[in-house]
Amino acid sequence: MFCYWGSVGSFGKEVGESGNHSSYFAVAPEGVVPVDSVGAGDTWIASIIYHLSENVEWREALNKSTWIASQKVGVKGFNIIYPLSTVNLSAQAGA
Repeated sequence: MFCYWGSVGSFGKEVGESGNHSSYFAVAPEGVVPVDSVGAGDTWIASIIYHLSENVEWREALNKSTWIASQKVGVKGFNIIYPLSTVNLSAQAGA
């Protein structure tokens, strides 16, 4: 289960085969000045789907998606999304 909480970050929870729960909270990066939040949630969802489809571990996918959605909020429109695909997200998202 994943939940995007905007400027706060995002949360994920996994239930293992033995019934054990594993929770993780990805904190949104500080210093992002909100400019345009339209589509940030959609950006986050698309990023989660993309990273999980690429077999990225779910906690890392949560970190990266939270970072990408935060960057989207800092600009007007969607022109920033494509260039983000070329960024080394491991360094940016604390992975």
